[in-house]
Amino acid sequence: MTSVEISVLVFSLSFGGAMLGIYSRQFLPTGEFKEETKTHVRTGVGLLTSMFALLLSLQLSSGRTTFDTQEQDVALLASKVVMLDLVLAHYGPEAQPARESLRNNVIDLLNHVWPKERSEASSWAPGDRGGVETYNKIQELSPKDDNQRSERSIALGMAVDIGQMRWKSASRIRSSTAVPLMIVEVAWATIIFASFGLLAPRNWAVILSFAVCALAVSGGFFLIVEMNTPFSGLIHASSAPLRDALKYLAR
Repeated sequence: MTSVEISVLVFSLSFGGAMLGIYSRQFLPTGEFKEETKTHVRTGVGLLTSMFALLLSLQLSSGRTTFDTQEQDVALLASKVVMLDLVLAHYGPEAQPARESLRNNVIDLLNHVWPKERSEASSWAPGDRGGVETYNKIQELSPKDDNQRSERSIALGMAVDIGQMRWKSASRIRSSTAVPLMIVEVAWATIIFASFGLLAPRNWAVILSFAVCALAVSGGFFLIVEMNTPFSGLIHASSAPLRDALKYLAR
């Protein structure tokens, strides 16, 4: 489910729970709502609300950390790509095919991760996984002296680092959102709003306040999902570092 779909679902369940509580009160026996009963209900709901707020804040904090980490990874990847290109440029004109492959690798990455910011067409082979073609072209270089051997060795190490960064980043995104935890949070939110509705008077002011609160809670879930998917949501990590790096590759 997308972040918008999840937020709509959370709003519907929360506000629906509040409405269920408000309109189901009339079917309960009058004697059930003594002041002592209300006090115990408020105590239980207060405990559940505190736990929900803590869990939601932890999810938001974790999502923000994930988002910031991915943006830092993009900047670090851009710097590594530029440095690899500089090493290959210093190797000599024999490394030009590897530099072109590296440039196409970056173009393909930009087109795949940020499709709405389409850059120039890429000739990177579809079967190339994580820069394998670039690595192979560096591996094919034949050093003529100690300097070129050293630069080839450095370039191979940097190509491996770049590939590891890409796979590590992708793995982190896939495992960042705890779905069972979000299901528990949605269930708690529904129970909390239903309990509030059960104790609240039935008038338009109360209904409007429940709608605003449900909207705020659904907004929190929207942010959680968005920040845990920094390359596919409405709020996405910036591609500026890689686009800036592209200007200097294979030049």
